[in-house]
Amino acid sequence: MKNIIALALVAILAISCGKQETDKQKQLDAMKAEYADLGKKIEDLEKELSSKTSAADVAVPVKIQPLAATTFKRPVEMQGVVESDKNVIVGSEVAGRVVDVLVKEGQKVSEGQLIARVNGDITANSIQEVENALKLAEITYKKQKALRDQNVGTEMQLLQAENQRDALKKQLETLRSQYAKYNITSPVSGVVDDVMINNGENIMPGMLVARVVNNNQLKVTAQISERYVSAVQIGDSVYLKFPGINYTMGAKIGAVGQVIDPANRTFAITVNIFNNSQNLKPNLLSMVTIFDYVKPNAIAVPSNVISTDGAGSFVYVVEEKGGKAYAKRRAIKAGQTANALTEITEGLVAGDRIVTENTKGLADGTLISIVK
Repeated sequence: MKNIIALALVAILAISCGKQETDKQKQLDAMKAEYADLGKKIEDLEKELSSKTSAADVAVPVKIQPLAATTFKRPVEMQGVVESDKNVIVGSEVAGRVVDVLVKEGQKVSEGQLIARVNGDITANSIQEVENALKLAEITYKKQKALRDQNVGTEMQLLQAENQRDALKKQLETLRSQYAKYNITSPVSGVVDDVMINNGENIMPGMLVARVVNNNQLKVTAQISERYVSAVQIGDSVYLKFPGINYTMGAKIGAVGQVIDPANRTFAITVNIFNNSQNLKPNLLSMVTIFDYVKPNAIAVPSNVISTDGAGSFVYVVEEKGGKAYAKRRAIKAGQTANALTEITEGLVAGDRIVTENTKGLADGTLISIVK
């Protein structure tokens, strides 16, 4: 019996030892697997760190723009029209038959030059009659005065002779002035644009005779919204564009209207044109550009280089360290915008160099290379 118990104990001990060895083997295998997995993770992290370090050493190519102070202007464009103060329609002041038309279309004329003649024979005859009567009245007056100086005759007779003489003088002046109107002359120097009468035609007072145009001194007039009334002054610079002839020129405002039109809430401006080298013509369409905001010595940047996030607006400027260039984030405050440019009121000064291209991949401190 004792032998049986002893054998059983030996068997139990053998089984127990075998189980312990199996558990340790499993534990060892698990640790080896964990070690292999950890080694793989370490290797991956080392590769990632190595990749980031290499990327950080690669400079991002960018283009830059040095900043300089400039005059920032915001343009406003409106429609205008060319006019001439010497675009004159000549009319007749008398009635009668046209006896001679002395000009034709396209002909240059001078101020006071004869354009046409109207038959004024009746008035001419009246002038002759009054001239003869005046000669007699002058003789009568002189005789009456000589007699009066000798105390012959009365004062009344002398006054009547003087009055008749003076009345005939006035009548003669009136007739001569009226007769001069039968000779139709040009009131300005220029070019005959149109002749509206023919020889032998009967005309009446007020009938149109010819148009004379002088295009040497033109002007452009435009109507501007009342919102710009404080932005427009005499002497301000403007740009004039004439789409019909593809011509642009600079000029200055010569006059500003003092009344707002209640119908459309606009006021008029006049821009004088003193050099008509492009053969501008009255009624030609013009686009007038004024500037409602002008800031001298301003800093302006392309609007597309400005970025915005939760902290506000910013741009990237070039900062050099140790012989290398880096992108430096610079907070800014933006002002007015015009023509794809934005005025910068705070954050930038003349001499700063801003990054203008390839800004999307930048961060504060990114290594950059400047390309042209």
